[in-house]
Amino acid sequence: MPQTERRVVAPVNTEPKWPEGFVAILREAGAKEVTIPYCVTWVRRFFAQHPARRRQDLGRTEIEAFLSKTATFPGISNWQVQQARNALELYYEQFRGIPLAPRPDLAPAPVSCSRNTSSGEQVAPTLSSPAPTLGNHARNSLSSKPKPLPYAAGRRSYGGGAASASPTAGAGSGFSAIFLDFGAA
Repeated sequence: MPQTERRVVAPVNTEPKWPEGFVAILREAGAKEVTIPYCVTWVRRFFAQHPARRRQDLGRTEIEAFLSKTATFPGISNWQVQQARNALELYYEQFRGIPLAPRPDLAPAPVSCSRNTSSGEQVAPTLSSPAPTLGNHARNSLSSKPKPLPYAAGRRSYGGGAASASPTAGAGSGFSAIFLDFGAA
């Protein structure tokens, strides 16, 4: 159910069939069968936060506030917040046909004004590079060389044995720790 770009908003659905119609929209969007109940639950949780308000009166501001609050709960991971965002966006834009404002974190990069260089020639306007995102950071960190783990040979064994540089430290004690050697001679 990954959504990389905004979809065209569906026509307004005056008689939505909950949850069957929403489940059909989730399936069309490519949601896996195991995630569908969770997506329905995210939408229910969102509306439980706003019991006295009409669905049409809620929008991007309330969704982002709900997601921010949800992200602070213990045990909630980033992927769960993204799953909730996708479910709510699909609910509004595809199931109900209610357009949402653009996400504030996906605003287009600002255009810089043209300027003169020290040699007097004029440089055309360019797009400023956007701030790095988690996706770019993860991609860059995967392409670089792996860093050694903070624990190395010679540290204390969790098997109850004494500290040892041997890869078999703690063997025979019911739990053996594996130590990695990162180029130590």
